[in-house]
Amino acid sequence: MERVTITTISDGACMEGEAKESLAAIPGLAQAGKMAPYVLIISDNNTKLSGRIDEESFSMGPTFQSLSDLGWEVITLEKGNNLQACMESLELAIEWARSNPNKPVAVHAKTVKGYAIESTVNSSSGGHGFPLKNPRNCETFSRNSTAVILYRGVYGLDVRDGAYRRRGCKV
Repeated sequence: MERVTITTISDGACMEGEAKESLAAIPGLAQAGKMAPYVLIISDNNTKLSGRIDEESFSMGPTFQSLSDLGWEVITLEKGNNLQACMESLELAIEWARSNPNKPVAVHAKTVKGYAIESTVNSSSGGHGFPLKNPRNCETFSRNSTAVILYRGVYGLDVRDGAYRRRGCKV
């Protein structure tokens, strides 16, 4: 089978009952042959809308540690903000899912919400609901973020005065 289904979810969303049910149900569906090869990417930044998950609610650690017992193949990505590490983990996950379609793969990525913007990283909410107020912050982000660097390289985008502009196009 060529197709691989790839989905993403955050640690905050994993707190919800339906998400927890899905984490338990997907391995059974895969084992029964009712799914295409499946990869789930979990962005674990310990952040929810109102603050840090482990400080205001409970640790999601036990949930993520239970994934292998539930039937998932788990790939741990310690540097979830490192684009090269992300790409390598995703390639490995896709390869594994294709060769073992009856067992879903979870990439557990430890991430930092607001990476490359110091005020956002230091915010207990990780910047949820608080847009950058100064266009210069966008320039700092674009210089420091591997994701934006790749995006600029692939899509030919520049950052000028805090606004993204496609090269060769009038804005």
